[in-house]
Amino acid sequence: MTMPAVVDILPHAPPMVLIDAITKHSATTAQCEVTIRAGMPFEHDGKVASVIAIEFMAQSVAAFAGYQPHIDGEPPEIGYLIGCRKMNFARSSLSVGEHLIISVERVFGDVMLGKFTCTVRGADSTLVADAELTVALPRAGSHNLA
Repeated sequence: MTMPAVVDILPHAPPMVLIDAITKHSATTAQCEVTIRAGMPFEHDGKVASVIAIEFMAQSVAAFAGYQPHIDGEPPEIGYLIGCRKMNFARSSLSVGEHLIISVERVFGDVMLGKFTCTVRGADSTLVADAELTVALPRAGSHNLA
């Protein structure tokens, strides 16, 4: 099955759509990808601070949550990052040209509130960052986060 474009499942507008693609989706997980590009938001002198990985994670959670509504013909809903625990950065910056894979897994939650474990890895599987994110969909409709 062809995956939808991230601009169609995220409640963001360019240039703040930071992830490039959703590549996998299941009832509890999603995988997204991004390549660090010159001129992208937060890039300076060929680098992006690793702290931006939290936004890659949050947008991947949003892609997870927006997938099923999109398939059902509904627009994405705005969600909120309300908590971050156990944030770990393996290094201080990311370089232009690096390809990253973001994996998110819902470990707790329902239609209104969810907790996700998130990991950002390089194309060679080396750890870039990981965290636990808590997100809320305060106006969630009839869809579960699956």
